[in-house]
Amino acid sequence: MNWRRRARRFEILEARQLLARDLWHNPLWPLDAVVDQHGVVAPIDALVIINELNEPVYSDPSTHLLPASLPNNAPAPYYFDVSCDGYASPIDALLVINELNEPMGAPDWSFASDGDADGVRYRLVEAPPGATIDPRTGVVAWVASIEQLGPQRVVLQARNDGGGIASQDFLIDVKTPNTAPIIASQPPTQAFVGEAYRYDVVAQDAE
Repeated sequence: MNWRRRARRFEILEARQLLARDLWHNPLWPLDAVVDQHGVVAPIDALVIINELNEPVYSDPSTHLLPASLPNNAPAPYYFDVSCDGYASPIDALLVINELNEPMGAPDWSFASDGDADGVRYRLVEAPPGATIDPRTGVVAWVASIEQLGPQRVVLQARNDGGGIASQDFLIDVKTPNTAPIIASQPPTQAFVGEAYRYDVVAQDAE
C-alpha cells in the first residue's frame, strides 16, 4: 500500500479541545499523534496509539489513564489522546484509521492579513451543505434549498500565524421567499349591455 498517498492533512479545532490543555492531545491536529509530522495524518499515527495500548509505556496498564504531566515537565513524546478524554483508548486509534479510510477532506487554511501583518486564515468548521467561505476575506456565501428550511448552524474560525484563534458560532434561520398574496374576493360573472361592470378585488397578504 502506498502510505504516502494515504497521508492526509487534517485540521479541526473545537473549543472543548482548545480548553482541555491535555498534555497528550494535539489541539491543532488531533489526529496527528506523531509530534513532528506537522499536521500529516498517516498510518504511523494509529500505530503509535496501538503500541501504547498493547504495551503501555506512559499510560496506566489497567485503565490506560494518561498522566497529567511528565517528570521535569517534559513534553509528550506522542499525542495518544485524539478524543481528548485523558486516556489512550482504542477509539483514539479508530479515529485515525477512519480518517485514513474515509478522509474528511478538511480544507487547508489559506492566507489573508490582519493589522499585525500576521497571516489570517479563515475556514468553516461547521456549515450547511453548499456553504463556502473565502479563505482570504472571510466572506461566507450560500444559497439555501427548500430542504434546508429552519435554523442552520454555522461555526467559523480565523487563525493567524502566531496561533491565535477566534471562533464564531451562529444560526441562520432559513425561510421561504416572499409569498404571493391570496385573492379572497369572488368576481361577478355577468355583465349587461349599457351598464357599467364593477368588481372590487380583495386580496390578502399571505404573510
